[in-house]
Amino acid sequence: MEKNDILNSDCDVRSSAAGNPNTPVDTLVELAKDSHCDVRSSAAGNPNTPVDTLVELAKDSHWAVRRSAAGNPNTPGYKPIEDEFIVSETYVAIKGTNHIWYKHNYPNVDPFYTCGCFCGSRKMLLSRIYSIDQSEDPAIRMRILMALDKKFKEVFGR
Repeated sequence: MEKNDILNSDCDVRSSAAGNPNTPVDTLVELAKDSHCDVRSSAAGNPNTPVDTLVELAKDSHWAVRRSAAGNPNTPGYKPIEDEFIVSETYVAIKGTNHIWYKHNYPNVDPFYTCGCFCGSRKMLLSRIYSIDQSEDPAIRMRILMALDKKFKEVFGR
């Protein structure tokens, strides 16, 4: 999709594009100025949004935009959130989110993920994270997934 197509599209499409790490930086900068707070919030959580744009989004009038900017590791003054994990022989789970996210470890099976009603591969989960039917900010879901992956690797070495 071209930049002008994204900028002139439906709010849900713009919000999804703003949260997608494959969206070009110049498009993210434009989406960060959008009139709809959901679009700005998604741009504020995107790991590729430039620092100067994040600084402006951190001052936004809407709380959700400020929250997303505060949760972006590239925002100056970022403080990481300490996640709480559950660890067993067969999975690692992360608590404190809308759903408990699990990454399962079974012999001779690629690790797979469950969250709420989702069950599948990381690629499928990423696709779901950036789809337009999400009720939670894609950046928050991505942070949770990265924390889960890091802890899983620490515990199971893969």
